[in-house]
Amino acid sequence: MSQAKGGRHSRIAPAVMVAILLSIAAIVAIFPQFRCQTIDVEGLRILQRDDVIAATGLGVGRHLLAGLGPDPVRLFSLRYGGAEDAVATLSPYVKSVRARLSFPSRIVVLVEERIEVAYLSIPDGCVVIDAQGVAVEILHTGVPQGIPVIEGITVTSVVLGQTLQVADEAAVHSAVVIMDAIIKSDSENSRFNLFRTVAGLRAISADTIYMTVVLPATGETLVVRLGSLSKITETVEWLRNAIHNGHCDHLGKGVLDLSSSQKVFRPDA
Repeated sequence: MSQAKGGRHSRIAPAVMVAILLSIAAIVAIFPQFRCQTIDVEGLRILQRDDVIAATGLGVGRHLLAGLGPDPVRLFSLRYGGAEDAVATLSPYVKSVRARLSFPSRIVVLVEERIEVAYLSIPDGCVVIDAQGVAVEILHTGVPQGIPVIEGITVTSVVLGQTLQVADEAAVHSAVVIMDAIIKSDSENSRFNLFRTVAGLRAISADTIYMTVVLPATGETLVVRLGSLSKITETVEWLRNAIHNGHCDHLGKGVLDLSSSQKVFRPDA
């Protein structure tokens, strides 16, 4: 008798568990709290919100659990992998994307866009690159406003969303590292925007870059020679303060040499 009861209990327990799970699944499927009521898109500068949402395939009213995963990392992080992958291919400006469930009924799409640091001339226009040398845009007419040009470099191949192929990769790398250092310096100090003063860079070699800046107080141009990148952060900060405080105004024609520890202005002969 006791063995018969034990057998019935062993069969009932799994059935009860299945019933409980089915009940939970039904509640999750029916309750409006488990459906998306809001989609927030953050981090946009170039891309349009509606285009990003359309690319995700997500929408208001969609069940929040639909589309999570598919891999374990994104599943347990409550991320929508398919949506992320779709947005990643939307534009070369997309550097990274995270689409995540945010309880109780919200989906947050966080996009990190690439920031233009310079452009280079190509036979039929110009190509815009970011701080990693990735080509983000090709312009066939005109030049981008407010973005410096890198001169002295031959572009050999352009594929949007990929690193630009050039004849002298080391020189381009040095130029974009300099511009990236300037952008980071600007982000840490809002008193003066150094990036806006940079008109262009001429790459001679990896250790010799000439940068042309337009002095905001006078409108005069100043050529600055930059060398090794080992102390580029300190060099950029020194230049920022010198220009902001007017120490570079009215120097005349010449080169401000910052390629060594001793900073010297060398007037034209």
